[in-house]
Amino acid sequence: MEVASSALLGRAAGLLLPKLEPLARTLISRRREREEALRLLRVDYRQDYDFVMPHSHPLLELSGNHPDDLAAFRAIADPALAYCAEHNLLEVVETLETQLERNLVVIGSPEAAPLARLAFGYRRIHSAAGFEYVGDTVDLPYRWHEDPRDLHGTCQRLVADHGWVTRPNWPLVARTDVRTTRRLAPRVDNEGKLSTDWLLISVMPNFFTRKALDEGKTIVSVGGTHGTGTRALKLFLRDPKALRQVMQSVSDRSRAFQVVVEAGDIFHKASGSAARAIRVHDVAQLPDNDDVWHTARRAVARQFSDWAAEEVTRNIPYPHERH
Repeated sequence: MEVASSALLGRAAGLLLPKLEPLARTLISRRREREEALRLLRVDYRQDYDFVMPHSHPLLELSGNHPDDLAAFRAIADPALAYCAEHNLLEVVETLETQLERNLVVIGSPEAAPLARLAFGYRRIHSAAGFEYVGDTVDLPYRWHEDPRDLHGTCQRLVADHGWVTRPNWPLVARTDVRTTRRLAPRVDNEGKLSTDWLLISVMPNFFTRKALDEGKTIVSVGGTHGTGTRALKLFLRDPKALRQVMQSVSDRSRAFQVVVEAGDIFHKASGSAARAIRVHDVAQLPDNDDVWHTARRAVARQFSDWAAEEVTRNIPYPHERH
């Protein structure tokens, strides 16, 4: 029986090998493409990175991270984890705190991600929901608009374990020149359901601290106008045509640029509304010189105390409110 089984297994392996070899080549090719995609976004596995995701969302009760943020995290972090495990670079620690002088991957728009608010100059609106753009750090060609006071349209989409949610239809703001701005709003269908969404990827030197600037650290920011756009990062990282388009616009020496991706063909399912197609709308270079980044660093330093106090204490009830 054992001899017969071995012979059968040998024949089975002989039959399967020609079919498995193309699959193995495909998997290797895909892994190489994803690694190249992340290098394009200045994510280098050989360096230390902090991946930063919001723990809460201002418009949704969650027991953990938002599923759309998790999807984006997996898309950008899984290859890094695989690389580190393969090269014995993983370190297990009891506690983890983000260090602002490290390489940072910030997931989420300013609405949900406090670190994105600090980096890009957004302030909480105390008289209403949402955040206003102050823009005192970096002059961005593209930015999120998350101030509901001048928005009237809404959109609907599915969030895993929550069902349908209705939100203001947040747009991107594009600054086409010094005097002109326009809004890029996601499209909705006749029922108000999200049909397209926007993903904004920003890559720039880490200007949070002087040490980070001196050591050449990087900030990579990934955030959609809605969560559907955020999770479309997976499609972008696996789309050779989109990556080639970015590569043609960004040189190896470019430290500061933005990629605007439109996510379309959105499918609404119980696990969350997700795009099935993407296209690169634009690749924009940012001004890149020492004065730009040190000016941004000083703006962060001025705002840091107020930002930290607000973000740490805003969800802590006063003693008389505790039960």
